[in-house]
Amino acid sequence: MDAMHAGSHVTGGAGTIVEKSDAGGLRFSRVVFAPRAVLGPHVHAHPYLSFVSAGSYTERVGRIVRECDSSTLLYHEAGERHENVFHAEPVSLLRVEAVDSELLDR
Repeated sequence: MDAMHAGSHVTGGAGTIVEKSDAGGLRFSRVVFAPRAVLGPHVHAHPYLSFVSAGSYTERVGRIVRECDSSTLLYHEAGERHENVFHAEPVSLLRVEAVDSELLDR
């Protein structure tokens, strides 16, 4: 079993939310992940944009593998199952989550 399949849990407990603000049905947050952290398969309840402001990680969505380096911008649909392996440096993500808004609905 490779690192991408080492475990499974729901988002929320793996990263540290260092800033968070809600406005207009959107949640803006900055989340920091420890070096070499592994998030097994998980989903998010709401669609969101994620911008890698520092560090890098590998993400798998089904058969698609993405290398997410600093300055990468990703979109995740609500309920999209994915998993992450963070690389050797801390990773900082800026997220915009549509908690009560249709702005990010497709």
